[in-house]
Amino acid sequence: MRRRTARRFSLVTNHWVESSYDGVGWTVGTVFPNRDLVVPAGATMKRFVVTNNDYQATTNGAGLAAVGNFALRQSVDIVSGAYAPRRLLLRRCPIPKQVVGLYDPVSANRIYSELLHGGDNEFEINEKTSYGLRSGPTFTVRLSTQITGGLGFTGLLSNTNATVLFRVLYETLP
Repeated sequence: MRRRTARRFSLVTNHWVESSYDGVGWTVGTVFPNRDLVVPAGATMKRFVVTNNDYQATTNGAGLAAVGNFALRQSVDIVSGAYAPRRLLLRRCPIPKQVVGLYDPVSANRIYSELLHGGDNEFEINEKTSYGLRSGPTFTVRLSTQITGGLGFTGLLSNTNATVLFRVLYETLP
């Protein structure tokens, strides 16, 4: 005779928490506001996502110093709790640009215009991870973002805008 045993099913509940900034101006060396998200005690972080990226600016002027190479430096870290300090991701990606150069025969200058624009195709992050235990403590995950580069750049950036959405998925058991 076969013995039947009762099976216990535990229902996992998934939760997204998110933080963003929108419409923040920037220039070389700008450090954007940190985006901190809290994963509660007893939860397991399963994924972090950086999306809705939009970094743009324009500049123009005479000479090559009016054109700059800029990059977006991003890191995702656990900054508090039992897992801190722990770096989950660090990357530096160039901000794509389009440059138009014209020669002005009157002033004998080369005039440049530059459009910088990068979005999710260049900067999106979507990473699986697994941090946290059912008996584990609360911990904080941080997105840090900075504009780097611009070596020799003497121009003035205008029409700058920065937007990002940082999300963390965690699961809990009842």
